[in-house]
Amino acid sequence: MIYSNFLDIHHYLWDTIEPLRNCKFNDDDIFYHHHYHQLFNKIKLQNCIDEKHWHHMVLNPNVKLVHENCGETFTVDFADDIKEVIRRGVRPNQIYIMVMDELHREFLKNCLNVPEVNIGVHNHLQKNVQFPELNDNPTHKFSSLSRNYKPWRLKLYSRLVQNNAIENFNYSFYNIHAYDKTEFTPEQMIKDLDVDTPAIREWVGQCPHVLDGPDNVGNKWNNITYDTILDSKVHLIVETHFDVNYYTKQEFREERQCPSFITEKVYKAIVCQKPFLIFATPFFLEDLRSMGYKTFNPYIDETYDTIKDNTERLDALTAEIDRINKLAPEQLDDLINMSKVNTITNYNMLKIVKTQTKVNSAFDFVGEHNARDDFVDTAIF
Repeated sequence: MIYSNFLDIHHYLWDTIEPLRNCKFNDDDIFYHHHYHQLFNKIKLQNCIDEKHWHHMVLNPNVKLVHENCGETFTVDFADDIKEVIRRGVRPNQIYIMVMDELHREFLKNCLNVPEVNIGVHNHLQKNVQFPELNDNPTHKFSSLSRNYKPWRLKLYSRLVQNNAIENFNYSFYNIHAYDKTEFTPEQMIKDLDVDTPAIREWVGQCPHVLDGPDNVGNKWNNITYDTILDSKVHLIVETHFDVNYYTKQEFREERQCPSFITEKVYKAIVCQKPFLIFATPFFLEDLRSMGYKTFNPYIDETYDTIKDNTERLDALTAEIDRINKLAPEQLDDLINMSKVNTITNYNMLKIVKTQTKVNSAFDFVGEHNARDDFVDTAIF
């Protein structure tokens, strides 16, 4: 039986999960913790069960502790959290950590340096990406998609408005949080900016900026997102995170504190075979390359990826967008043509990755407790 202090389940559809207070203290018990339990409820892995349950784990080597984080990033502090569990007397091989991609797995493995801990991968964001029919005649220079309102995203779009680049974008920008339906007023958004011009104020007042087509902002898998990317020559990926301090709560040090959070937004650009720039945390492109994907230097100046300061990184990114926007038509065509080798390489690599499944038998028990029949098609390394 699976037990947890929280019964809200994410990503995996466990068939049965019971409140921790119902624990029968059997040899095959599984205790479950999700990243969101810490994010929303401030309950770390080391505090996710009571002392009697820790004692039960120490006495029974078959009892398992499962942590699931298949939809967010984490910091080096999570490795310390796991080590604290081990200091309680729990055997490392009783601990099962599920992360979202191989980048996260390698980062955690290196930080933890305890090879007996089981670390698996379930990249559900990549799994759900489809391969659309390609479009050889895009009508826009750029595309960009922004669903959830964040001040840094507004700063990006305000720069595009200032530079008159926005005129060459097919884009969306919503003034909401898509999940809790919070809506932000123009006055609230203007306060989040460091510049206020009539053009920006007019643009902000016109929010939300929606795409031409079915407006289904609640569904990030809507075909309209693929259509928008396909109808452009270059895609500007607006990733989930831009400010590292959003989740580290400390200054960016020389050593890497967290792996990049590579979401479906990147994979959508890849399946559409588009060269891309990316609005994300520092070293995002570096991490993407470490996974085997190609980026577009020297055709696109990607030095912005190495800049830790948020404002300076935004400056460099928008300066490169402005440069590309001002290219003569034949120069832009040259950029697209020279990028094709990499866009095709990325496309073919993703196609292979999505069809390969490497199953680690240590995670067989997860499939046995999963309500979905397609669990066997997921990648567990």
